[in-house]
Amino acid sequence: MQLNLAEVVSNIFPITRDEIERIYINKNKFIVVIYDFSTFKSRKYEGELKRNKIIFWRNKIKLQVPLKDVRLLRKPLEVGKLDNFEIWEIKGNEKLPSFPLEMPIISS
Repeated sequence: MQLNLAEVVSNIFPITRDEIERIYINKNKFIVVIYDFSTFKSRKYEGELKRNKIIFWRNKIKLQVPLKDVRLLRKPLEVGKLDNFEIWEIKGNEKLPSFPLEMPIISS
């Protein structure tokens, strides 16, 4: 059975319909940002990518998610879709985009 990243994250973090989930990945960092439209606030959960594992600290408990059966979707700065998640790749020390994210409008 192959898991995707969205399934792994949704099992770790509480997700509701009012929230937009975004996942940011760079070489050694894994960041999940959940934006709650009802409170207009975002929460950020940060983990490390180490030796084919995502490592999170949550309530002083170390959570390790093996990446053996997980497909990482990397997109160069433009947004990609994976189930209900938007996947972004960040480079180096780039700042995360602010919320709510402003998407360019393309008119013909």
